[in-house]
Amino acid sequence: MKRAILFCFLILPFALDAALSGQAGIDSLLGALKTAPADTNKVHLLYKISRKYRGRSSYDTSLVYLKQGQELAKTLGFSSGIAAGHLYAGNIFLQRGNYPDALDSYFTALTQYEQLGNKKDMANCLGNIGYVYTLQGNYSQAFETHMKCLEVARQMNNKSLIAKFISTWADLQRPKTIRTGPCVLRAGPGAGPRAERPVFAGGRIQQ
Repeated sequence: MKRAILFCFLILPFALDAALSGQAGIDSLLGALKTAPADTNKVHLLYKISRKYRGRSSYDTSLVYLKQGQELAKTLGFSSGIAAGHLYAGNIFLQRGNYPDALDSYFTALTQYEQLGNKKDMANCLGNIGYVYTLQGNYSQAFETHMKCLEVARQMNNKSLIAKFISTWADLQRPKTIRTGPCVLRAGPGAGPRAERPVFAGGRIQQ
């Protein structure tokens, strides 16, 4: 018991420093936002703020800044920014456990990335779609989607993405505890799977 208490006292300052550092980073971005002109860089900035809040599990606030970025991207006709906005929305819904909206967002992003010819983020979308299907217990569609993801990665000859896919798919075959990167899913009877993070984050915006 004493060791546990001592551990808490030792770890608390580090946790507090990390929290303060994270907030300072957000405050800095919010300061930059005040004077940012309405261009593609502002879309980047709004999405970055959104991701910061998503990382702190402040999903409602994350969506507010995401939607601002999406609206500006549409106004500017910023195609890759629009596609990235849908992918980021899927990531937020995934972390909230809202799988239907996550799928809708990922499929919308996938269609737009197909039109842009952005194979890397097509693979990212497919990987996350397959992941959501796995969370829902829809293993046949998960397998089919992951195979599409692998095919796109092979078309690009992207060895790192192929390796990531193979590692992810191998993890998804574990019968009881499925570990996928920072995600830990309980697949046993009565265990409700919950997504911690998207498997394939993606969404790098092209200027």
